[in-house]
Amino acid sequence: MAEVVHRNLELMLPELEELERSGIFSPQEIKEIVRRRRGMEYKLQRRPVRREDFLRAITYELNLDRLRKVRKKRLGVTSARRDADYGIQDRVHSLFKRAVKRFKADVRLWLQYIDFCRKSRHHVTLGKILARAIALHPNKPGLWVMAGKFQFEDQNDPSSGRSTMQQGLRSNPSSTHLWLEYFRMELMHVDKMKKRRLMLGLEKSEDEELEKLGAEFFSYEIPSIVFQQAVKAVPNNVQFLVSFIDIYRLFERSEQRQEEVYSCLRRDYSHLADCWEALARRHWTNIDTTTLTGTEVSSIEEVVEGCYREGLGVTVQPSSLWRHYLKWCREVTENEGTDSTQLRVGPIYFV
Repeated sequence: MAEVVHRNLELMLPELEELERSGIFSPQEIKEIVRRRRGMEYKLQRRPVRREDFLRAITYELNLDRLRKVRKKRLGVTSARRDADYGIQDRVHSLFKRAVKRFKADVRLWLQYIDFCRKSRHHVTLGKILARAIALHPNKPGLWVMAGKFQFEDQNDPSSGRSTMQQGLRSNPSSTHLWLEYFRMELMHVDKMKKRRLMLGLEKSEDEELEKLGAEFFSYEIPSIVFQQAVKAVPNNVQFLVSFIDIYRLFERSEQRQEEVYSCLRRDYSHLADCWEALARRHWTNIDTTTLTGTEVSSIEEVVEGCYREGLGVTVQPSSLWRHYLKWCREVTENEGTDSTQLRVGPIYFV
């Protein structure tokens, strides 16, 4: 054990010598760093090693690196060698590698390593760590989402991002989180292509067939297909469907696709209260009553009320829908500044 600890400490010498030479740490501070690292190395070499020992060592190194950066900036040191600038980060990587090798089943440890790689912008290492993590934990949708986003956003590789998401869905077909993030990614891809086309000033193609394919693509045809597959994979989940609408609203000119989701709700889930809550709220969401006339607001309120009343005639959950209805009524009275202790619901007064 002592030989291994001594060898690991010797590997740190170039870094420590450079930190002392540049004046970032004093000789006494270097001795203290060596003493602390020696103690932590002995704990990491013992059997059985504990997860907390790795995390304690990592936390110490991260705090030490923050102090190094502050002092380097304050002293105006610009000539430090790589050993001084990246030695501590290299040691953190080494500690994380040893930790995840020892505790492969600890997903939280993998997530901490992934977070460190992202913050330190070590993209090459991040890609490798994500691949290892999902290979060991294919049933964790969050890891697939991280890997897909990394390839799509950081690597600017939509094809690989799509492939990763699809592979994750094959392993986790009922994951609502994975379906929604894949759906969002496809929408972002279309939006990005739209902006690129606008920026380049590309005109319509003379090839009619090619132009038709382009029109389908830019009208969110692929996200629509993802939605249809998601509904089949995760049936009987109204809130899941509503989440697709919320994501659609983040993108311009998606109203037609939103209508597809509402049609699906009405067709397949009209017996549920949450369905009618979503259908009614669609007319009220994002409405700024301060910019509308009283007549316009009243007209919208009538549409919403009519939707709730239609739902009450067909739902098998009338009590739940009444609660949604009354909650909306309170919001209306509060917005209008009227007495919320008396709510008009058709001919009935709730006092």
